[in-house]
Amino acid sequence: MSCSIFLCDRDWNIRKVFYESGSLLKEGDSLAFMIPEAQKNKEKLAGENSGQVLLFLCCPGREKEPCFLYLYPEYAVAVIGCADGSGEFVRFEQALVESLDWADSHLRVPFEDDFYEIQRMNNRLVNAGRSLMKTNQQLTELLAEVHRAHNTIAVLERDELTQLYGLSAFRQACSRRLAEEPSAVYQMICVDVSGLHHINEIFGEKAGDRLIRDIALFMTGLSGGERALFCRQEAASFVVMAPGEAMFSQQLFRNLPRFFDYYPLPGHLKARIGVAETRPGEAVSAAALCDQARVAMDRGPSDRKISMTFFDDALKKKLKEEYDILEMVPRALRRQEFKLYLQNKVDMESGEVIGAEGLVRWMHPEKGMISPGLFIPLLEREEEVYQVDLYIWEEACRVLQQRMKAGRKARPISVNLARSDLYRPDLPGTLKALVHRYGISPSLLHLEVLERVYVHDAPSLLPVLLQLRQMGFIIEIDDFGTGESSLFMLAEMPVDVLKLDRSFVHEVEENIRCASVVQSIAAMARSLHLSLIVEGVETREQAEQLQNLGCRYVQGFYYSRPAPAEEFLKLP
Repeated sequence: MSCSIFLCDRDWNIRKVFYESGSLLKEGDSLAFMIPEAQKNKEKLAGENSGQVLLFLCCPGREKEPCFLYLYPEYAVAVIGCADGSGEFVRFEQALVESLDWADSHLRVPFEDDFYEIQRMNNRLVNAGRSLMKTNQQLTELLAEVHRAHNTIAVLERDELTQLYGLSAFRQACSRRLAEEPSAVYQMICVDVSGLHHINEIFGEKAGDRLIRDIALFMTGLSGGERALFCRQEAASFVVMAPGEAMFSQQLFRNLPRFFDYYPLPGHLKARIGVAETRPGEAVSAAALCDQARVAMDRGPSDRKISMTFFDDALKKKLKEEYDILEMVPRALRRQEFKLYLQNKVDMESGEVIGAEGLVRWMHPEKGMISPGLFIPLLEREEEVYQVDLYIWEEACRVLQQRMKAGRKARPISVNLARSDLYRPDLPGTLKALVHRYGISPSLLHLEVLERVYVHDAPSLLPVLLQLRQMGFIIEIDDFGTGESSLFMLAEMPVDVLKLDRSFVHEVEENIRCASVVQSIAAMARSLHLSLIVEGVETREQAEQLQNLGCRYVQGFYYSRPAPAEEFLKLP
């Protein structure tokens, strides 16, 4: 059976032929003689600028054929007949997609909201396919073949789960929109919802898929969503481009917490939102806007229920500073600008220094001391901290060797292991080689791991820590009490020392329950044959109260501020 797609005006004259398999119709022909009651149908459709209409044409010498009309102002895209054969059907459907895309781009001025998104076009195509199946039984088999080959999905470039854009099609649609309205202000919004893995683990992947669909429906249903373009990137990560006047990002920030609160499945759902805006007259690509919004989102705090960060001048300045720091680090390592500082750990019963924690300080020749808070989190986030850590580990080994050669008492030094350090397959070998090179016992080099780092990926880190402990290194869990670890996890941790987070010290003086918690932790540590060191002790009153609660070892400004390694070398 032949099939045709063409553009006609409201007087039924063919103005443009998009597709013609039977070579029966051409530009300039009229359909009026084929349409029963053509004038009546013309009057009936007057004023209808959108929607779909089904008519039946009376072709000479042939049976009635269905004709689908996709209505536009003053025009209509007409589809007559249907394809015969799988190859013909694929060409026909591709032509239909291109025809409707052309019509949306050229015939809607201004563009109407209900036809602007590609997911609306997808629905029309599906509906058209269903109608065509009613007129031709063969179409059912052809559609099955097309779906099995994923040709339809490849053509439409849509996400199967949510029916939103895929990333490639989304960027193309955004590029068209920006080119069509260069003076308009648009927001590019990245949204990442965390907590999906908990839903998948507890309730199954179907529940997780339902959550993703519900988030997509929630976002598209917000005010202004009809003029926005939506994309699902992966998991529960979405990108939206919306007109600036719709204030779509503000709506998300206000309403997402309510969505989380009332969602029927329990889960610790959180969201980070990043926003980048176009500026009138400033040319920017859709890809660049997406990158800016994602950078802003990544800079948002992850410990809040919802956060929103804008890619503004302040963030640009911060990014420039971070870039400069990353550029300076290799040179600083070569010039030995990083220095080992040590903060003593003290036995409150005897007053003796039992060891020290190794800390890094950056002495820049021009900028002076650069705070570790500026460069350590940056290096950890960019997974560039290893070379700095390795330098500090070696400096600690050198100090321990100097004390040993001077015949002074062995006092261990603890050094930090970053998350990215722990995933290096050569870490055990590197540490073993270091202590061997400087001729010191592994038990003198204590290795500190943040509790939250271990809790985040205990199955992967457990074998590494077990290996290091078997090699003789002492494992310390830093910031204990802040990482949501369970008692069972504490029982399986290959740990020798717990370092109680400083937040407990600040609360223990005024909070009776907090004092009871600290007392219980001290008793538990003793029963597990673990040492407990309390961090952040700043006053004599704090030290006395901690001692009354059963704590013995402490670290903090009251006893010692971080000092150059030379001070530690002077200890007997």
